[in-house]
Amino acid sequence: MSKSSREGLFGITLTELVIILFFIMLLLAIFRIEKVEDERDTVEEELIRTQNENGIATSTLINWIDPNGYMIGDFISITIIEEKIKELVEKQGVLSAREEELVALAGQAAEADRLKAEKQKLEEEMQELEEEMQELQEALNAENESLGKGDCGEGFWVTPKCADNCWAINNPDGSRQYDYLIDIGVCESYVVVQESQWIEKTDYDFSQVKGADAIVNKRQMSRKELYDMLDVIKEPGYQLEPKQCFHAVRLIDLGTKSIDVWERTAKQVNGRVMPLVLTKSNGSTFRSVRQRFNDDVCDDELFKSQFKESAVKDLDKNTKSLPVITRAKMYPNFSYNFTNNKDCKDIRSSTVIFEFEITVNESGEASRVKYSDNIDNLSKSQRKLLDIAKEALYQTKYTPALSDGRAIESVLRQPIKLPRGVCQ
Repeated sequence: MSKSSREGLFGITLTELVIILFFIMLLLAIFRIEKVEDERDTVEEELIRTQNENGIATSTLINWIDPNGYMIGDFISITIIEEKIKELVEKQGVLSAREEELVALAGQAAEADRLKAEKQKLEEEMQELEEEMQELQEALNAENESLGKGDCGEGFWVTPKCADNCWAINNPDGSRQYDYLIDIGVCESYVVVQESQWIEKTDYDFSQVKGADAIVNKRQMSRKELYDMLDVIKEPGYQLEPKQCFHAVRLIDLGTKSIDVWERTAKQVNGRVMPLVLTKSNGSTFRSVRQRFNDDVCDDELFKSQFKESAVKDLDKNTKSLPVITRAKMYPNFSYNFTNNKDCKDIRSSTVIFEFEITVNESGEASRVKYSDNIDNLSKSQRKLLDIAKEALYQTKYTPALSDGRAIESVLRQPIKLPRGVCQ
């Protein structure tokens, strides 16, 4: 080779030129790699930032997609992704079906609530209808009063055509214009007598009726004793001039086993007072009166034991003088206490009569107020009125009962009549 060929271009040999070009390309490659790494770092940072904003950690995402560790490097098999998508679609279908079931159940619950509310409303309306039916039935039993001259004779005088009602009242909310004096329950072997539910009359009015206290204090008696005591009650009205008057009672069958016993008792009572006759066929009217008597009131064994105790007490009466006792009385400020109660507003109600047993202490205050009937038979609005009435009775003042002039604790049975819409 000639000297010129050995020296090459600018005195640089070909070998040296190749080496120089190699190093230049190597430097360019290094610069390119650094640029790619910078771009990759930028992309990774952006990806991590985006994932953090969406609340999904990279490791969590990878573990969810590839829980079995089939991933190689940064690549995910398309098969794994397709399987995960299929799994998600199936779960979405299950969730959609469950959601439809929950929607259906929610609809059923709403329908049940609606039906319950309608049932409550219907029960309240039925209660009002039953009360109106009771008033109509009482009006039919009473008949219309007329201007008869009286003195219609024994056995026929107990009728509005021949006599007036001894306990006439002013009742603008109902057709019945009189109060029942007593309730007479008929058992197979004996009868039970107690005060009736009054619309207007009071314990004082009751005490003024000759023989009334005696018959309710006796309570359980034979039929003959009942007839004799009713004769005492009957007599003043039967002798009244210029026109006779009679008392009305409620006569209820508590458990007579013989039709003949029941009919003979009703006939004897009808000759002395005017009875509202009640049997199971009278429905709600019968049930409301029946609940005022104890469930075991017709227990013969219980009656016999009480009869023996009564006989012993009668013997003691012959040797001991009884104290003079007067009943407790309620002041007339109950109406003010009731209507001024803060809860007495926006309550829709029909006419209702509550009967209470009020324990009056020596100071003339109510220490206990008990509702005598079954509270389960009251509607929602009636229970609200009952609570207000109880509170008003506790606030009311009383004249205490007296025994030989000394104040004593006693129990006062007091009916309370609330007119329709009293708190509207």
